[in-house]
Amino acid sequence: CATASQMFGVPVEKHGQNSELRQRGKVAVLALGYGGGASALTAMGALRSGAGLVFLGVPESIYAIEAVKVTEPVVLPMPDKDGMFASDTKEQLKKLLPKMDAVLVGPGIGCSDGTYETVKFILEEFPRAVVLDADGINAVAAHKDILRGRTSPTILSPHGGEFPRLAGILSEDRCRSRRSRTAHRKPLLSLAGRNEPFDRDPACLSPLCSDRNQQKQLAARSCRTRNCSCH
Repeated sequence: CATASQMFGVPVEKHGQNSELRQRGKVAVLALGYGGGASALTAMGALRSGAGLVFLGVPESIYAIEAVKVTEPVVLPMPDKDGMFASDTKEQLKKLLPKMDAVLVGPGIGCSDGTYETVKFILEEFPRAVVLDADGINAVAAHKDILRGRTSPTILSPHGGEFPRLAGILSEDRCRSRRSRTAHRKPLLSLAGRNEPFDRDPACLSPLCSDRNQQKQLAARSCRTRNCSCH
């Protein structure tokens, strides 16, 4: 908590075990995933981190599944198109987000126009902390200008396959790649994995490669350096 407070210049308030739930923070999670697994785990993780209230927004088609999977988070059905968030999800977010202290968006939400519009709306309109993960990162990988406009705390957590899509570069020394052309306060970037330090400003890294085959090659090479097999 102390480290996060120093990073963002925000004081951390300690609350007793019997403090009112809303005093511990309200978090909105927008996630999906096959069978609702990613969204359920993400929402429960937000609760375990100490959040008092967690609101889990999912496409309407999996609302019934998600409502059974989780007990404590409040599950909210969102506009749905082909099993993913529809573009008009932002109309519902206009009512939800002003009540939230933080938003986490991305796990399992897929890639579509609705996904992009939803992520874009959150980054441009939500004035507090945002955590961008998985497909949330993929949604803005070719639109990093959206990140440049963020003035509130923003954290991106790509794994070894998502990082090249976001940054358009690859290096054997990933820490050096992360820090290249980075010298001022921007969104925090943390590569998923053990002993991965935070760093700043994926928006300042080189433009994303537009060649899809080369993107796949970069992602596969990145995974090989980590001895993983996700690609």
